Amino acid sequence: MHKAKEILDSMVKDYSATNNPEVVLCSVFERETEFVELQYDAGKIRVRADNPFSAIFGWKRAVAAVESGYIRECLGKSQPRFSLRPIKSENISEVIMNGYNAVVVETAENAEKFSEYGLKIICPWEEGMDLNKIDFLLVESEFHKLKVPENMTRIEVIEEELRTWEDRVRGICGLIFEFPHKGIREDLWVKWFMRLCLVAEKGTTLAFSTKCPQIWEALRKSIDVIHTPLMPIIETDDESAPVSKMVGHNFCGTLKLKDENDIKMAQRS
Repeated sequence: MHKAKEILDSMVKDYSATNNPEVVLCSVFERETEFVELQYDAGKIRVRADNPFSAIFGWKRAVAAVESGYIRECLGKSQPRFSLRPIKSENISEVIMNGYNAVVVETAENAEKFSEYGLKIICPWEEGMDLNKIDFLLVESEFHKLKVPENMTRIEVIEEELRTWEDRVRGICGLIFEFPHKGIREDLWVKWFMRLCLVAEKGTTLAFSTKCPQIWEALRKSIDVIHTPLMPIIETDDESAPVSKMVGHNFCGTLKLKDENDIKMAQRS
């Protein structure tokens, strides 16, 4: 937690001194890359966008998803900009003024309104939603907190929940999936993750996050992970406040699906 804040503090300090984001970020991270803008107590700074996934689940807190390869491919822009908190439809002027090209929205209704402006949409699942109107679907179910009836095992309950999610993600072009960090064997989480991959469209971009090093290691053995940073999680209780509270770290990564055979081979490994 403190390390993440130290990095941001250092970036803000250097940015104020040099007013050159490339110099700042190279000095902190040791290589030049692309950037995404971030609100911070001391003002706006630009943060590297090649960290493939940053997500904070919970709609009273800031929510962001960054997967730079996917955004570059879809938008053809070298410096993607994101809203770091859910945006209400009446705030479209804020989005346009800030030059955002991807936003997190709370409802499918808002997704439809924002899509009219050519923005990439990140949205949680909602009954009856049109998946064609969004670009990333948040897989938010807390599998490890599901209630277990007396006549079922925990694994049977999770399998049932997973079948529900398979129906929800069928045909979606982008998924964001967070693994829980306790309660179930790591190899089972990897197996279930791969099942969700199978029902999504070929070429789907998936981003995943876990606080559990064991799950991370199991994933690395099973799939070809693109980029593997240790990503800070950013949280704030006030949606209108600058993003300033740093909590924990997640192991994160992304992958592109090529065809079903690739996934089946990964499942067997």
